[in-house]
Amino acid sequence: MEPDVRKRQIMIWYTVAAIIGILLFQQFWSSYSQIETIAYSEFERLLDQGKISDVTVGTDTIQGSVKAPLPSGKSEFFAIRVDPQLADKLAKHGVVVKGAPSGGLIQTILSWVVPAIIFYVIWMIVFRRFAEKQGIGGLMAVGKSAPRSTWRQIQRSRSRMWQG
Repeated sequence: MEPDVRKRQIMIWYTVAAIIGILLFQQFWSSYSQIETIAYSEFERLLDQGKISDVTVGTDTIQGSVKAPLPSGKSEFFAIRVDPQLADKLAKHGVVVKGAPSGGLIQTILSWVVPAIIFYVIWMIVFRRFAEKQGIGGLMAVGKSAPRSTWRQIQRSRSRMWQG
C-alpha cells in the first residue's frame, strides 16, 4: 500500500475515533450533570409544596432550581410543559403527567439528512474498497480508459471503405 494512502486511512480512523470519543464524553457528561429531568406532575407537586426557588419558562420547557436538593441529590430540574387544562384533568385522576418536546424544523431536517449522509459515506468507503479489489477503479474511472482507436483512424478506415 502506498504511504499516502496509508496515511489517509490512518487519519480517517483517527477522526472516526475522535468523533466517537467526543460523543461518549458528551453522553457521560450529560448523565452526571446537575440537572434532573422530572415529570410535569412532579414539577406541579414541588410547586405546590413551595420547594422551587426559581424557574425559566420556555415555549415547550420549564427549567429551574429547587430550594433543597431532590432525592437524586441534584439541585436543578428540567420538565416539558403540558397543557394546563389537560394536566389538571389528569392530575384529578392521579395520573403522572410527563411531557415530550416537539421536534423543531432543524431537528426534523437533521434527522433526515444526517443518516442519509452517513449512509452515503459508508457506502462509498465500502464500494471503493470493493472496486479496488476487483480492479474496477471506482466510479470516477469511467471514461479514463485508453481509446482503442483515435478519431483520425476511424475517419481513415471509413474513407477506405468508400473508396473501394
